Amino acid sequence: MLDVHSQVSRAIQKQFNLESVSEQRVAHAVNRQTVRLHGHEHDISDIVKEAKLELVTQLHAETRRQLGLGEELDTIIFVGGGSAALASDIADWFPNQQIAEQPAFANARGMLKYLQYVCEEPVSCHAH
Repeated sequence: MLDVHSQVSRAIQKQFNLESVSEQRVAHAVNRQTVRLHGHEHDISDIVKEAKLELVTQLHAETRRQLGLGEELDTIIFVGGGSAALASDIADWFPNQQIAEQPAFANARGMLKYLQYVCEEPVSCHAH
C-alpha cells in the first residue's frame, strides 16, 4: 500500500500544483477517495483506482510467477495491510486462498515466530 500512497501523493501534488502532501492527508485521501484542499472536497477516486489497479496488476503477475495457479498448495494466505485494503481486487485469484486474521499484523507475528524458531527460545530472543 505504500506504493499506492506514493502514487496518489504524486498525482495529488501534480493535479493541484502542491509542493507536498502530508502522509496523513494521503492516507485519508486513499481511504475516502477525496481530498480536502483550500476548504473544498475534491473527488480523487480515479487517482486512487488507477494506483490500486497498477499495484494489483503487479501483485497478480508476481504471485502467478511465484505460485503458478497454486494447485500444489493447500492454502494460500494473504498477509499485510494491503490484503485487507485490496480484498475485493484479489478475491478470486486462487480457489484455496484466504486473508489472514488481522492481516496488517500478520507479517509481524510471522517475523516473531521465525525469530523464536531461529533463536530456539519460546518467548523472546536476547542478544548475549
